Amino acid sequence: MVQPLAHNWMTLGGAPRRLLIVQHYAFARRSLERYFGATFGEVLTAANPADAEALLTDSQRPPTDLICGQYFGENMPLGTELIPRWRSLCPTLGRVALVTASEALSSIPEGIDAVFEKPVDPGVLLSFFARGDPLSGPVQTHGSSL
Repeated sequence: MVQPLAHNWMTLGGAPRRLLIVQHYAFARRSLERYFGATFGEVLTAANPADAEALLTDSQRPPTDLICGQYFGENMPLGTELIPRWRSLCPTLGRVALVTASEALSSIPEGIDAVFEKPVDPGVLLSFFARGDPLSGPVQTHGSSL
């Protein structure tokens, strides 16, 4: 069951929430940026892990939330490998979602709050970020349900 959206969820401690979208595929990155741009205080995007790390370590505008793809190309680390390191680099990260076209993961690595299997409904992702309740553990979804 989807929880109701938290009151005034677009801010965190009075400051606007900043969503970082890290996605190898430009069309998916742009689609998510347009969708979440209407609800988050700011949306940052990166096409690769190096660009993401530059944004994650920006002390002036650190992201508060993250959507990360799993695949970034041959010989590149996977999202499941990057996210735990990024959590330590950016202590301001709140909720972190991995979006993957792969089959369900046998276990969810530490640092990932939810795994969404493609195709994912952006409204379901939005509900995940807007929920006000504390997470009791990682969430894994299949398609468009949460």
